[in-house]
Amino acid sequence: MRALMWRGGRDLRVEEVPTPEPGPGEVMVRIVACGVCGTDLHAVDGSVPWYQPPRILGHEASGVVAAVGAGVQGVCVGQAVAVEPSSPCGACAECHDGLEQHCRRRRSALGGFAQYACVPERSAVPLPEGVPVEVGSFAEPTGCCLHAVDVAGLRSGATAVVVGAGPIGLTLVQLARRSGAVQVVVSEPDGARRRLARELGADVAVDATAEALPAVVHEVTGGLGADVVFEAVGRPDLVGVALEALRRGGAVVVVGLAPRGATLAVDLYELHVRELSIKTAWTRSYSFRRAVAWLRHLDLAPLITHRYSL
Repeated sequence: MRALMWRGGRDLRVEEVPTPEPGPGEVMVRIVACGVCGTDLHAVDGSVPWYQPPRILGHEASGVVAAVGAGVQGVCVGQAVAVEPSSPCGACAECHDGLEQHCRRRRSALGGFAQYACVPERSAVPLPEGVPVEVGSFAEPTGCCLHAVDVAGLRSGATAVVVGAGPIGLTLVQLARRSGAVQVVVSEPDGARRRLARELGADVAVDATAEALPAVVHEVTGGLGADVVFEAVGRPDLVGVALEALRRGGAVVVVGLAPRGATLAVDLYELHVRELSIKTAWTRSYSFRRAVAWLRHLDLAPLITHRYSL
């Protein structure tokens, strides 16, 4: 089969590699679509140390079941599936505490930039009726966003702010709206993304180059501030801006990945007396199947900007 093989640095080549065969309990998926995640780019530029070449990158994949191994009963050949890219061990202390994203024996089992991939049966999740196969590739990032909403403890009637209207931010806008937020504010410097944010459910879209987000948030909330701010960029200075936009008792949830070594200057007095919280949401925590169920209720097709052949 053909696969995009990462050989290190910026060296990526389409190569002929052996087609995988499903073993017992495994599913062979013909990849239809695979999103390009920021962490794929960070692997290539060397800013994250998670992957070692040579490797087939790509972990936001969906496709059609091409073959099944012995003992597989949950999916069948021809079924459209979203593919969860990694599997926890299910036996360590973290797994027992519901923290599968921190499993020390978590296995990455997907190279989505290829024609085929073999994964454990649990990782091939059937798509709901009516969901296009390529939209299934959004299950993984949607799972990350859903975990962030869980971490936030978003309550019905809340005001939510999303900093950054990239694919993650735009997904958070929709999940926040559908999870009970009655007011959603987005901050984004790009005009096209701000317009899309409003189309997808944001009440207010702030031009980050021309307006002060905290001032706008306090204005639209009658001086109260936001219940939760999702930082979906990964910049320490934006976390500081997010803190200023909060109401007393509010929380910032850091979803964007900052560079290793990035530090945050925080006024501990303000943090203390206003009882503010800084939380982080790292990948997914038992949220993938819930994310797949969400796909039919979200408008994700507009987030696809380009399509490339392998």
